Amino acid sequence: MCREIPQLQFRPLRLTSALLVWLLAGCGTLPVAYGPPPADVSTPAPAVEQPLLDAPAVIHVHTTYSDGHKSIPAIAEIAQRQGIRVLYITDHDTVAGQPDAGWYGNTLVLVGEELSTLQGHLLRLNTTHSLPMNQDAAPVIERTSAEGGLTFAAHPRKFKDPWTGEYDSLNGFEVYNLAADLVERPIPRLAIAGGLLPSSLAYKQLMHRPDELLVQWDRLTQTRRVVGTAGSDAHGHQFTPLLRFAPYDLALAFVRTHLLLPEVTPDAVHRALAEGHAYIGFDIFGDTTGFTFVMLRNNRIVASIGDRHAFSDGLSAYVWAPRVCAIRVFRNGELVRATLGYEDRWNVEEPGVYRVECELAGRPWIISNPIYYGVPQQEESVNEYSKLT
Repeated sequence: MCREIPQLQFRPLRLTSALLVWLLAGCGTLPVAYGPPPADVSTPAPAVEQPLLDAPAVIHVHTTYSDGHKSIPAIAEIAQRQGIRVLYITDHDTVAGQPDAGWYGNTLVLVGEELSTLQGHLLRLNTTHSLPMNQDAAPVIERTSAEGGLTFAAHPRKFKDPWTGEYDSLNGFEVYNLAADLVERPIPRLAIAGGLLPSSLAYKQLMHRPDELLVQWDRLTQTRRVVGTAGSDAHGHQFTPLLRFAPYDLALAFVRTHLLLPEVTPDAVHRALAEGHAYIGFDIFGDTTGFTFVMLRNNRIVASIGDRHAFSDGLSAYVWAPRVCAIRVFRNGELVRATLGYEDRWNVEEPGVYRVECELAGRPWIISNPIYYGVPQQEESVNEYSKLT
């Protein structure tokens, strides 16, 4: 005998209450001081010394000059408190924030724009002026490059405003975009996670490895250097004094593009971005500062992240992470090596485009730009730093 299943009844009051709980609990209602968990002091120092400075940068941030909810000085104060060395403002279709650019303590604030084109949203960096919106992207990219600027496709696979243009002339694209990742989660999963967990924990559960974009990136890097970055896409939405979605302190702490450079200056920042001297760190899971991926000869560095190096015998590769993690090595998009630990070293016997991913508890933690080892590639003026000087 089958027991009759009672019919579900629609109760607007209960639905409203549940939605209110989700919004209040999951969207960051309290002004919590977010930041990366401290480094694991038990991890031994790397076996080789990286000569470049590791500068955590947050790229793609919106302010009150467009649809953000805080001013540049207010966001810069959060960035300074979190130890962010570079904060790159990219408001929609304007560079009006440039008078506010400069140093805020140890944080360098730079201002570009996120331009709306017919093929999607385009980050224009190292530019002093805006361009008309809603035009074809190709001439925008060409003009920006000719003027010494950099162009990156923003949230290329976001369901709203995806990038539909060509990638050939871009400096790179956002391999990960926090805002796009959050809004594309299935609504039931978003509601459950947001209702049961504090916002930082909810976002950790909702984020995922950007599989499709990584496949696309690996394919594009077979022909030329294509730089991968992470976009915070922070807006700091403030619906009421208590109701916030992805507040700035959480968005800035969640994911960063770590730049490898000799010093923190506008020129050095743009050089690092142009040449791919950078890795993506999901610092909300643990501070990634100091991550190392290099190629060595006689224990001396001959190539680092973003570099090209001719094929030769006797080279080894070395990876170091700030804590024990799953280290995965990719060559030409194929997984060729996987270890568990804080470091890995191996002899490099084949040419290829090598990059590294590190995972913590099955979640992405670090995604490096590649080292281009012994691979013939096309000439690519868009990525040569001579265009920027």
